[in-house]
Amino acid sequence: MTTTGHHSGVRGALFLGLAAALLSACVSTPDPGPAFSALAAPGPGRALLYVYRQDRLPSSGAVVLELDGERVGKIGNRQYLWFVLTPRRHELAMRWGGALPWAAGWNSIPLELGEGSTRYLRLEVDAEEIARPEGPTGDYYRGQRREQYSLNVFAAFPPAPEALEELGRSRLGARAGK
Repeated sequence: MTTTGHHSGVRGALFLGLAAALLSACVSTPDPGPAFSALAAPGPGRALLYVYRQDRLPSSGAVVLELDGERVGKIGNRQYLWFVLTPRRHELAMRWGGALPWAAGWNSIPLELGEGSTRYLRLEVDAEEIARPEGPTGDYYRGQRREQYSLNVFAAFPPAPEALEELGRSRLGARAGK
């Protein structure tokens, strides 16, 4: 019986997870700070943003954060940072700071923060399967699997109860300059 691409893809993802775990010893992640403690609701003319990371795979280096073009910190797996901001549209850029140079691209997400609001943004570094090209370059890969993987930072806005439960298992990350 022949195996399908799904099985080889699962094996590849498991291999990538193991490689990331081994490389994490060589990658700078922030020392964990104090356990999560919720801040008071933001006052007039302010908004509160929590950015936290919950990877399914073992920690594989820090995610570097830039808010409105300024580097604001980095977080490892199960770490968070908070920001009290002016209510308006902001841009959060994030880059996985791992040891693999091909996986170090920047992603960004627009954030619309209203006055008095508290928002939660969950980040996750995960592997994504990318098909190798067919055709002339395909000959180069003869005898090898046809897929490859890219590590990316994924972002989602979970509901407050879910975010607070996940944050309860988190520790403070490192602000820029620290």
